[in-house]
This record gives sequence, structure tokens and C-alpha cells, in this order.
Amino acid sequence: MQQLPRQAAIADFVQKHKIDVVGLLETKLKKQNYKYFLRNKFNDWRAVDNFDLIANSRMNDGTITRDQEEIIREFVSYYSTLLGTKKEPAPIVWDIIKQGPLVKDEENRNLVKEITTDEIKAALFDIGNDKAPGPDGYSSAFFKKHWERVGKDVVDAVKEFFETGRLLKNFNTTVVSLIPKTAINPTVGDYRPISCCNVLYKIITKIMSARMAPLLNRIVNMAQSAFIPGRNIMDNIHLAQELMRGYENKKNAPKCTIKIDLRKAYDTVDWDFLRTILHGLNIHPKFVYWVMQCVTSPRFSIAINGSPHGFFPGKRGLRQGDPMSPTLFIFCMEYLSRLLVVRTANSNFNFHAKCIREKITHLAFADDLMLFGRGDFMSMEILASTMEEFSSCSGLEINKDKSNLFSGGKLSHRALEEIKGIFGFPLGTLPVKYLGVPLESKKLNITHYTPLIEKLATITNKWTGKNLSYAGKAELVRSVLQGVECYWLQVFPLPANVRERVIAICREFLWGTKYAPVAWKDLCLPKEEGGLGFRNLGAWNKALLARNLWNIHVKKDSLWIKWIHSEFLRDKTVWEWTARKRDSPLFKRVLEIRDEMLTDLPRREVEKLWGKWYTNKGACDAYDWFRPKGERKLWHRAVWNAFVPPKFSFTTWQALKGRLPTRDRLGYLGIDQHCPLCQTHPESADHLFFKCDKTREVWKEIKTWLEMRRIITTIPSAIKWMAKERSGVAAIRKARKLALMATVNLMWRARNALIFDQTPFDPKHIVFEVKKVTYVVLYSLYPYEIVQQHLGE
Repeated sequence: MQQLPRQAAIADFVQKHKIDVVGLLETKLKKQNYKYFLRNKFNDWRAVDNFDLIANSRMNDGTITRDQEEIIREFVSYYSTLLGTKKEPAPIVWDIIKQGPLVKDEENRNLVKEITTDEIKAALFDIGNDKAPGPDGYSSAFFKKHWERVGKDVVDAVKEFFETGRLLKNFNTTVVSLIPKTAINPTVGDYRPISCCNVLYKIITKIMSARMAPLLNRIVNMAQSAFIPGRNIMDNIHLAQELMRGYENKKNAPKCTIKIDLRKAYDTVDWDFLRTILHGLNIHPKFVYWVMQCVTSPRFSIAINGSPHGFFPGKRGLRQGDPMSPTLFIFCMEYLSRLLVVRTANSNFNFHAKCIREKITHLAFADDLMLFGRGDFMSMEILASTMEEFSSCSGLEINKDKSNLFSGGKLSHRALEEIKGIFGFPLGTLPVKYLGVPLESKKLNITHYTPLIEKLATITNKWTGKNLSYAGKAELVRSVLQGVECYWLQVFPLPANVRERVIAICREFLWGTKYAPVAWKDLCLPKEEGGLGFRNLGAWNKALLARNLWNIHVKKDSLWIKWIHSEFLRDKTVWEWTARKRDSPLFKRVLEIRDEMLTDLPRREVEKLWGKWYTNKGACDAYDWFRPKGERKLWHRAVWNAFVPPKFSFTTWQALKGRLPTRDRLGYLGIDQHCPLCQTHPESADHLFFKCDKTREVWKEIKTWLEMRRIITTIPSAIKWMAKERSGVAAIRKARKLALMATVNLMWRARNALIFDQTPFDPKHIVFEVKKVTYVVLYSLYPYEIVQQHLGE
């Protein structure tokens, strides 16, 4: 502690101010009413969503135990062995690592230059507030919130590490959280260990990771696409799909693909191997020393049912949860890439079909590995011996039970058996899951999209019955469900029947019934055009797939694009490329998109559009071009405001669309058409909200309170007036908008409570609730005095 005074100072500050943090959280809970949320929502969801609860465990002998002491002993023993033991590795071949690009002197100078305060602050503020805290219990939100107070101590502590190369032991203690990979009776080895590191440690390794990032694209083999700026997981998926096309055709040349599963890959990396690789890549010795100080000094506890157990030092592995681990793992895998390049240069090795020009032997996404070669004994033996050599020096072992061999083309039964004997892997069948999607040798049919359908159904089933409002469901559709869809839409031209099934799941989840008050195509319009901003699947699919056209046109520096040019275009341009009957659905669809655009625009304009859409941007501008257009609604700005709770905006939006199920719209059900409140007039939206004697009482109080003198007879006219309203101070204008939409929502809910629960309609209670929510929102936006000055008590 005395030798590292600045690190000790911040550690001491953290300990002394724990009481402040508890008080801060209590205040926040009371202010935002989170206690209600936690008590009601969390207790409901815990049985489904709590990944930390380990109620039972399958032991090594196959028996299942519920004894907590026995479970704790088993887990601590397993992970202390996994993370806390070391095996002696074989030496690496130094010449192999020198076969590719190395770090240059100028790059090394950037690695070890003086750490700045701006770097430290940027690293802290790049850590998400919702990221799990380390053993000290503090998330990044605490340090951000109190930066003015603790910033200097944080900066001093981080700089002390880079100046001395020493790390306070407390900074590198780690709690391992266990995430199950299987839902039913997982064994102790069926959990993914995620390391929860202290924020100060994360700041240090984030800085080092950021400094290493510019090296990756030049140094790392193009077959590796994980965690490297400018590279994309989709490139690996597309290329793997194309290479495995036609595997069922026995007339083609023999070929084999080997899908490798590395057992506990991150957790078993040998530290001596890592150190040697970093030195071999010519990374500055001082920087290597910093890295190894962080990697080799952790001490672990295992979190079991909310409590830490065990305390042991690490002896190997890279922690999942350490910001630096992905980059370091990629450097380790780079040795395999260089080893494959050298070993397959042997004249006895024959490349896989369509891999000869680019000399493709493998594809890697972090530890997700596929090997490719011609289906002959010598080629497969070279791949197998290369993997064995890599395993012996890196500590990374192949899980033979989860690895598979795939064969295609004209390969005899005897030859296949000999190849199987080389690897000792089971023979796999297509389709096979690769990076979350199915790989198949021919065109996918609707059954191949079952994983997508099931995943969406699982998510919606988990949230069904959680008392989410329509606004909450809409946000879940927009941010979660359509996020899942987006991944698949980047890979495949999604068939119409699959799109319809996906839409049906989302629609039924949103409305809770097969009857949809608003058509899905209208929901997919932007909010400015009267929709909810959902994505139109067909247009979004086009926008995402069309990115390939731009990448091909500009000859993007990726293995996927290089392969397309060498196998298909040769000396042609993307404009001269024509689809063949045997081409994949992806290529056919991409070229259809190109041709559709060329029917509307000249080539030069299409090229300009691609450049505008896909140069350092996402695909949002492309989507906006492809999507169906609607009529712009002038009321959208008044309805969708950040300060208005979404459930109020949603009800108002539904009313403006004329889609609230008032009784005048339900005549086909043969129900009584009279207003349930007054029982004298037919119920319509205009009557319910403005003409009924019961609701007039509400409006009279609200208008008097907010000094609104305008006569309001319909929701559209009220919103139109609000949109144009410029008089009064900002707090009053916000209060009027909020109160209007809160009144509409609360009236609608009270009307439904009367019909379905026989709860009397109480105008005074509605007025009270409108005022309450208005005050709560305004107090979060303005000082207390301003709100009191303009609205009073």
C-alpha cells in the first residue's frame, strides 16, 4: 500500500464513501419510485430470468444434487482447477510468428507514449452505466457522477500503474459470475464464467485495448473478423455459406469442412504463450510488461447464488469481462493463422474448391473456427497436425465431442472413414449452426428459419403477462425483436412467408390478439408519418443486403469481397456482373436490388447513393429510400415528446389514428352502443373525451388549473392547438402538453376499468392523477421554485 500511494488513495476513498453510495441509491429509489418497480416486477420475473440462481447441479457421476454446500464445493473446485492450474506448453516456432506483418517502430511509440487525463476520462465514460461492478461494488456510474470529486484520484491511480508498472492487488480481484449455457440441469462445466472486474482496472485495460486497436487490421490475418475495426461478422457467414454450397452434389471434387470447438477457449490460454506471441509481433517490451502485469495478477472468487466463494490466484486464461481480453485472444489466434499459412504451403496440401485463388484455409471469429481443405488424406492430415501443434503450445484444446467434420463431393466411404480417423470427430450433417445462423448446401426453406421464429416466440412468451403497456410492448418490438431480425436480414434474403410469420409474432405480442387496430404496414411508417417507427422487413432486408454492392464496387479490403472478385467478377465491375442459374439466392437477390435501382436512376446516381448510404454509416439512409412512404403528420412533434411518458403518447396516437375501440366501432359485435359513463348518448371518441358530462368535469378542472381558455372538442384539434402554442413559459407549455395526453390516457383507462372491473368513474381521482404525473415530470425538468411559481401546489 505504501509503495503505491495513489492507487491506495482511491481504494481508500471508495471504502470510506460506501455509505454515500447507499444513501444516493436510496434517494434515487424514492425519487423515481423504483421500489414499486423492484418489488412488483423483479419478483415476477426472477423465476424466469435469474441466471445467477443455482438451485441444483449435475455432478460428474451424473447425479443431481440440491445440497448448497456440495454445490459450492463442486463449483469452487472446478473453477479453481480451470483458472488456477498451469500446464507446461510446447515451445512455439519463432519463425512462424515472423511470417506476417509486425508492429512498426512508430506504432510502438504510440503504444508507450504518456497516458493523458483525457484518455483516462474517455476510458471511464466509455464503460456503460449498466455494466456489472467488480468486487468493490462500484459501477462506472458512481465515478462519472462524482468525477469532479474523485477524478484527480482516479487519474493519479491510473497514471501510477503506467509509470511504475505495478498494480495494487485489490484492483485486480475478480468475482466470476456464472451464466448457464443450457437451461436444463447444466453440469458445473456448462456455465460461461464472466469476470466482474473493478472499474479502475477496466480503465487501465480499456486504455491499452484502445492503443492496440489500430494495429489489428494490418497485423491480423483477414480470415479473422472478430473485434477488428472495419471487419464484419457477416463476411465470415457469407463466405462460409458460399463455400459449403453444393456439398450434396456427388459429382463435384471431394472437399471437407471442419468446424472446431475450442474447449473453454478464453479460460485456458497459456500466459507464457501469450507473452511470447506479443514479443514475437515486435510489440514494445514495456507495453508487453503492462499487459502481462494485468493478465497474470488476478485473484478469483466464484459468485454462487449471490455470494462469493473461494479465493484463489489465476494461473492461466484471459478473463471474459476484461476489456483487453478480446484483443489479446485475437493475437493468440493469429499464431494459428500464420501456422496454417506455412504448413499448407506444403506441396501435399490441396485447397478446398473455390479457395485456391485466395488460398483460404480457415475462417475465424474469435474462437469460432472453421477449416477448409480438399477431401483427401494428406490435406486433412496437414490440417489436423497443424491444429495439434497449435494446441500443444497455446493451451487451447479441441473439444472433440462438439467439433464436426463435413464432407462433400465425390468422396468414397473408405476415404471418408480414413479422414474421420485423423480428427476423431463425428460426421456432421447440414444444416449446421454457424455464428447463430444455419449453414446449408442448398437454398434454405421455411424450416431452416425455425431458430429465428423460435427465438422471437421465446422472447415474446417471456414478456407476455408482465403487465406491459402498449408503449412498453412497442419499445420491446422496436429494440429487441427487430434487433434479432436484423441479424438474419443481413445474412439472408428473407422469404415472404418467413417475413409474414415474423410479423405475425410481433403483431400478436403488441396487441395481445390477432385483431390489430392498426395495420402493420402503418406501424412501419416513421412517427412523422403517423407510424410507430417499426422497420418494414422487406425494405430493411434490401437496405442491409445492398451494402454488399457498394463493398464490391469499391473493392473493400475484406476476404469476402476479395473472394467475390476472384471467383466471379475477375476483371468485371459490379455493373457488368450477371446472375447465373446456379448462383446462390444471396447473389441473385443482391443483383435484383441493383437492377431495381437502375430502372429508376442512372448508374452514376445509383453509385452516389451507395456512397452516401454506406460510407462510414449504417443502412438507415438506404432503408429510408427503399421503404414505403406515408403522408407527413403535423401532429407528431406534439405527441412524441421525450418528457411525456410513452404510454400517454401511445394512447393519444391511437386516438388520433381513430383506432381506439370505442363502442361506435364495435357494432359488429352486437354490443350496446351507449356511452358506459353517461348511458345516454352513443359512444364515440369525441363524445367520450369531450362531450360526455362525466369527462367535462375533468376538463373543467384541468383547464382552470393550467389557464387554458380555448374550447377543445376533439383530440386532433387539441393537439393541433398544442403544436402551435407558443405563449407562456416553457414549463407551462410542457405542462399543458403532458396534462392533455395524461388526461386522455387516464380517462381511457378509467372507462375500461368501469366496463371490465365495475370500478366507478371518478373525475376527481383522474384530475388528481393528472396533476400528480405532471408535477413529477416537471420537477425532474425544472427547479422546484420555477414549477411552484407557475403551477403552484
